[in-house]
Amino acid sequence: MSDKQNFSLSGSAAIDALNAAVLLKNLQSKVDLASVDVRSMVNALPALAQARLKNPLAGQLEFSADEMRVSAKDFSAVKLKGQVSGGEVNTAFFKVPVKNITGKVEIANQDLSIAGVSGMIGDGRIDFNALINDYRGAQGYKINLKGENLNMKDVPAQGSQDISLEGLASFESTFEGQGLSDFSSFQPASGTASVRLKQGKLMNINVLKIVLDKMSMIPDLVANLEANLPEQYKEKLKQNDTDLRAVNLDMKVEQGIFNINQAQIETDIFSVAGNGKMDLHLNTEMQAKISIPEDLSGSMAQ
Repeated sequence: MSDKQNFSLSGSAAIDALNAAVLLKNLQSKVDLASVDVRSMVNALPALAQARLKNPLAGQLEFSADEMRVSAKDFSAVKLKGQVSGGEVNTAFFKVPVKNITGKVEIANQDLSIAGVSGMIGDGRIDFNALINDYRGAQGYKINLKGENLNMKDVPAQGSQDISLEGLASFESTFEGQGLSDFSSFQPASGTASVRLKQGKLMNINVLKIVLDKMSMIPDLVANLEANLPEQYKEKLKQNDTDLRAVNLDMKVEQGIFNINQAQIETDIFSVAGNGKMDLHLNTEMQAKISIPEDLSGSMAQ
């Protein structure tokens, strides 16, 4: 799989010259993942393309197989069991590597099971379990994904480079559907997802100032409003960012659309409650109600 040869292998082999393949039986193997090329893994298991892995890898993989067929372009196993320990991977989803990865994988004919996978992303933790039926073909999947205390600073640029989100995020999700080879066509047929954010902050955007700017079409309103604002809000207008005390989203997935049943956002100035929908490209439609403190609403009425 690479120019390195850091692996051990035992078993019996037979050459299929007609199909340019090797048939392996009663296989036992240990592999140093640093010797594995990500491209080879994706060629063998197309579903891994979803993970958007990048070289280099690290850790140890141990596996056994009753029967395995390998060629330059293909891979199949009648029954295979494996486990990873001390793993480390780089993925396009995060700025930092995922470390301390452990987990088990099992292939039985055309079904792939991934169980008890966990890893650390900075000080946060991620857990993953999946069952993929016909993993080399239709790829019907059931996925459970959970994350705890993930620092948003470890996530790649989020949309606009001028505005970013900070804080500690936790989430829990389940997805069912078909087709995993192409991320752009990833459309879960059903599932649920919940997201929680604490100690959050919207960087380089002052939401209160934007709200007031939207009211500038009414002559003298903004000037009078700013003059009557309590001192604490006048100070808030000078800030570049918006503090988020809490963000809570509860969603149900239907045909690739995340229906937001309940959204609650609490800033240091106001709170928002609403619902809506969002797709995997973050195109969002929301209906929301904004609640503001009595002293701020009183200044608006003057």
